Amino acid sequence: MDPHVIFSPMKSFCMCYGVITSQDWSKTDDRLLQAVEQNDPEKVATLLVKKGLCASKLDAEGKSAFHLCASRGRLDCLEVILSHGVDINVTDGTGFNALHLAAKNGQSDCLKRLLQERMPVDATDSFGRTSLHHAAVSGCLSCTEILWDFKANLDVQDGVSSFE
Repeated sequence: MDPHVIFSPMKSFCMCYGVITSQDWSKTDDRLLQAVEQNDPEKVATLLVKKGLCASKLDAEGKSAFHLCASRGRLDCLEVILSHGVDINVTDGTGFNALHLAAKNGQSDCLKRLLQERMPVDATDSFGRTSLHHAAVSGCLSCTEILWDFKANLDVQDGVSSFE
């Protein structure tokens, strides 16, 4: 049995720990990313349960299925991953959490759902930017309004002078 997954009658929980190198990446992990890209929540669920995959495992480029859901707006796939116990605060290879990615890419539905999971609204990325910074720079008014509704701090200064 895979040590990353604990099965129970109700849910399976991803128990990823430590840094997993790209050498540990498999074709099955690729299939999970493809299922998210194709917005196929049933395939995502099957891969998580039957193959014991970890949705927050990073590939060689530093992306995971969990982060891909947030950045591409794959709400149904995100729901499946959340129901299987992913660590919602994990960051991708660039130091962004899922909330930063949703805000940066204007994915307001995913942003709201992640906030409902109690993700810290004012968490900063590796550059000292919050999700509100990303939403404002991307010009996503709906993301900005959602972050305001969840009491984002309007006075946080980022740690750099310009955005990428």
